[in-house]
Amino acid sequence: MNLVKDLQKQYGWQHAKMIDDDIIETDYGLKRMRHWDDQSLLNWHINWRDHCSRAPIVLTDRMIRTKEKDAYFSWESTWVTVHDEVTEPFSYIENGQVLGTLIGLMIDYGLKAETEINRTKREVPDLFTLEKKIWRFPESFQPTLRNMVHEGKRRLKKAKAIENKHLEEAQRPLLDPLYHAGQARSVHGMLHWNGSTEYPEEGYASLSQWLKKQTTELDSEGLASVLNQITEVYRAFPDHQAHFLLAECLIPYESEAISQTDPRVVSEETLQSMFLQCKQDWDESKHIVEGIADWLDRRNQSK
Repeated sequence: MNLVKDLQKQYGWQHAKMIDDDIIETDYGLKRMRHWDDQSLLNWHINWRDHCSRAPIVLTDRMIRTKEKDAYFSWESTWVTVHDEVTEPFSYIENGQVLGTLIGLMIDYGLKAETEINRTKREVPDLFTLEKKIWRFPESFQPTLRNMVHEGKRRLKKAKAIENKHLEEAQRPLLDPLYHAGQARSVHGMLHWNGSTEYPEEGYASLSQWLKKQTTELDSEGLASVLNQITEVYRAFPDHQAHFLLAECLIPYESEAISQTDPRVVSEETLQSMFLQCKQDWDESKHIVEGIADWLDRRNQSK
């Protein structure tokens, strides 16, 4: 059966035309089609999108319902979902409360959602392997690498101590991975967030990296507005979850690219560029770690 005709039948479209592999032009605007081969994963994504869509502040790319009010339909050996394709960019400037609302809703869902589902967890950087191969790098890079490994170990130790303390009383949420700023779009001034099709991630690895990029240009008060709004949505955030986020921001993921590089097969110019990027990422981590720690300190002092 022709997929386009089946889409028209399922959604009641008079007009439908594929203009890309997953983009469809319809009489109701542009739509994005996604295929799923794991129904438990599909159900998880349906539910988190429904939970986190809170007009007039935050919208998610929820599954458009068929004429029969279903969130998907079967096609050959997969399930198909359809979503609005929004193209207008979203401005992050002065929108800390909106971002905080989205994150708070994601954490809230991720802590009470079905846990019997496959999940991913980002590996911690292997600083010991990097330490063993410092000698392979040009001599001019070696002092910087030694400092990086030393500081990275210190950060890892601190992150582990924070995690262990709070894992005694709480668990980390399952979150849809956040990848880049472009996942945010705008509809009539509202944030429209495009989720993934990935298995949920246990903990705050991708959120911490995404948040670093979005808050680099914010002062501590700008970051505080995000954290305050998370707390408005998920009241228990400061008790344990903010500490898990802080711990994740301490993990030196910045060292991964250099750790995975064989310096014998890349130019010094490439290495220099990698080290500059690492320093920039390191500074971003320092900025957000200090911001979260300061926010937690101020909350504790106000109790």
